[in-house]
Amino acid sequence: MTRQSDGSTDFEQMLMKEQSNPNAGFVQLLLSDYDEKSVCIFVEGKDDPAFYFDFFSAWFPESSILFFPCGGRRGVIGVKSALAAYSLSVQPKAIYYLRDRDFDDVLGRRCEAEVYRTDYYSVESYFANGTFFSYLLRRFSAPAPNLNYLRSIEKQINDTLVKVSKVMLGPMALLAILRSKGVDFNFDKLKIDQIIDLSTANFRMQKRSMKMMMALELGNVSYSLKELMGVSRVMRKMDFKQWVRGKILSQVMRRICAYHLEQVEAKTGRSYRFLADMFGRLALQYSFGYLKRLDTLERYVHSAIKS
Repeated sequence: MTRQSDGSTDFEQMLMKEQSNPNAGFVQLLLSDYDEKSVCIFVEGKDDPAFYFDFFSAWFPESSILFFPCGGRRGVIGVKSALAAYSLSVQPKAIYYLRDRDFDDVLGRRCEAEVYRTDYYSVESYFANGTFFSYLLRRFSAPAPNLNYLRSIEKQINDTLVKVSKVMLGPMALLAILRSKGVDFNFDKLKIDQIIDLSTANFRMQKRSMKMMMALELGNVSYSLKELMGVSRVMRKMDFKQWVRGKILSQVMRRICAYHLEQVEAKTGRSYRFLADMFGRLALQYSFGYLKRLDTLERYVHSAIKS
């Protein structure tokens, strides 16, 4: 095998490029410059470090915080299994495994031992509420709009999210069923406009979304109406942030908040358009300032077995 300038082999480089391969995160660790003072954290995707970094930095101020994206849940679990069977020549200060909750609650799946999973569907889900809208306006505008006015907008945003989630019950139930059947489906390519129509106050499922559901029933994947209704009933009893995909919620938040930013501008005469991009991927970097703490993560960090 040819050895590259960084000392890695062609095979190792191939694994690094294919993040969906469960070995990729393991190889990244071996090729990194971690030491005995490092805190090594295996996560699903490349966006996760922005969400988690400040929390771990606060808990381990004297350590190097190293994140290793593993290309998904299977990658995180694969790395954990690989490390359990491998003796590292240098033991880091701590190793943690973090993953999204996904449809676990809907499908009755338990979390793997010594692995942390998010409180909601994914890290994006934490920002799907009106209080995050208020947080950004209060943080980045001077002077900020009246607090009572912001509280009224918070309620409107929350009410809208609940309405939208009700329309998404069917499509999300279908996605959960696909997940349970192990269907190889690129969920991240889904756009909110493919699922529901947000152009009017009376949100409706898109006709092409309904056609997609019917087509799947006639295609390689089969499911019964009873199965779909059963999953929908389970979802209806939960907080929508536990079963609406986080990236879909981010798209919804951008739409809703863009509208409310225009309303705030009209009322105050000040521009807030620059905040529009923060209701998506950029929101992750404000997790520590906005959330202040994540009790479930903190408990995991202090109780997890360090290896």
